[in-house]
Amino acid sequence: SIDLRVVVWSIVLVLGVPAVLVVLTRYTAPSSVVERLTGIGENAQLYLLGLAICAMFASQGHVLLSHIHLMMNVLVPLMLFFSTMLLIGLSSQRVLGLGYGEMACLTMTTSARNSPLSLAIALVAFADHPFVAITLVVGALIEIPVLTLMAHALLLLRPHWSPS
Repeated sequence: SIDLRVVVWSIVLVLGVPAVLVVLTRYTAPSSVVERLTGIGENAQLYLLGLAICAMFASQGHVLLSHIHLMMNVLVPLMLFFSTMLLIGLSSQRVLGLGYGEMACLTMTTSARNSPLSLAIALVAFADHPFVAITLVVGALIEIPVLTLMAHALLLLRPHWSPS
């Protein structure tokens, strides 16, 4: 069973508090401070996601290793999802008449699943259920390299892209 109050509190803690801090900073801090913080935040996001994944494996890696079949249960649906999103994105040129930039943006946007947010919420809301967090970590570990490969594939297609 899931305690809805814990899930809502987790969402407020992970999304609401940072959002309030951003709004307060944007409207009260000088623009030079806002620009500096924005630059730091953009650069830190990937490192913090990596740190969260490392911390998750450090604390719950033994659970994953003792249940390696979970990786396969997550891997197959995720690979189907990413393959489908890539095909839909590539097909968007004909259906929607998109140029290369619009198609690439649509493909990558629909493929990315906001892993950092779901991982953070799950870690807070399901602290006593390591399988939930481990499944999300495995998903993030699969998602990041697959999105990188998709981005490179789209870049390789760019010179051959014909506008509709």
